[in-house]
Amino acid sequence: MPLMEQDLIIPGRRDVERLAERESFPSVSLLVPANPAESGGLESRIHLGNLMAAVEERLRDSGVSSDDIAELLAPARELLRDGRFSRGPGDGLAIYLHPASARRYRVPLDIETLAVVGERYQVTPLVPILPLWNRFHVLALSQNRVRLFEASGLGIRRMEVAGMPASLAEAVDLEDKQQALQFHTGAPGDGSGSRRAMYHGHGGGKDDREKLLTKLCRKVDAHALRSLGSRDTPLVVAAEEQLFHLYRRISKHPLLLPRGLIGNPDDLDPGSLRSSAWSLAREHLNQPLRRDLEKISSALHKKTASTNLNEILTAAREGRVGVLVFSTTEPLWGSYDHESRSIKPLEPGTRGAEDLINLAAVWTLRRGGSVHAFPRRDIPEGAPVAALFRY
Repeated sequence: MPLMEQDLIIPGRRDVERLAERESFPSVSLLVPANPAESGGLESRIHLGNLMAAVEERLRDSGVSSDDIAELLAPARELLRDGRFSRGPGDGLAIYLHPASARRYRVPLDIETLAVVGERYQVTPLVPILPLWNRFHVLALSQNRVRLFEASGLGIRRMEVAGMPASLAEAVDLEDKQQALQFHTGAPGDGSGSRRAMYHGHGGGKDDREKLLTKLCRKVDAHALRSLGSRDTPLVVAAEEQLFHLYRRISKHPLLLPRGLIGNPDDLDPGSLRSSAWSLAREHLNQPLRRDLEKISSALHKKTASTNLNEILTAAREGRVGVLVFSTTEPLWGSYDHESRSIKPLEPGTRGAEDLINLAAVWTLRRGGSVHAFPRRDIPEGAPVAALFRY
């Protein structure tokens, strides 16, 4: 049995596709929810121990020898014995075991405790993670500090952009240096947490301020566009209201989002910026998924889409499912006979029972289709599963 991969990673699409390729008995899936903060990992260890006991019983009932069971479950037992079981706060754990491989993943979402033994891995709990990998950018912009970040639903990193001004003072030409020095944030705040600009000298005032900020925005935008390269990722701007609207008016970024994070971003750490910006970027990033739902809804009456699980399984096995959407909270246990093209409902844990939605997802992935998870209320006809057919 190969040792379990050392790095505890969050699965991406290729990981899920690789898991879906496994199709032989015994394939074991173990899903462990996040630790309560106060348990110190004890509760998860108990969950995993109980799941392994249930798996042992099912394997014995299926005729697997004691030696083979011990070898199959050895990587999971090793996790219980050493520190590698731990993961980030709020993260669940997914373990996939087979005589030829063993893998484990962090799951940064709420998951239910589950143990599955069969010919296929249970991949559907990982599908809701996939949209979290979608990238966006965050520009935190003020006259005193300029920062550009690359982010996703899972993390954020600051980008070092050569030549991009780090503040208003760096953006202005030498002839404007005196104005820039006269324009600073020395005035008391207005109660919103920011400080108002303060001017010294004669004339100008508001016009000088806008001239300098316009120069800042133009230079920041030019360097940002060169640095970002691919411009198919949305940009969220965090700035005080006047500067936000000024930057929007000037910027040539094609996916600068119309809504931003309004307020002074100087005191926001990267994690706070990411979590706030993600709520805005997610609306844009999820548009393709919403369009898939609309396509399914409009195709139902043309018979090129279905919410009938039997029809979906038949089409998925034949490679005709282009898009599959499902609710992860409602597995449907049973068996599928491809010769009669019929479903037999079964109780979970009984011999031959598998989650038929997971089966549809596995077959769809193996044949190059897309899979998405949604709340059931968003799926056409309120069904637990729906599919758009290629033909």
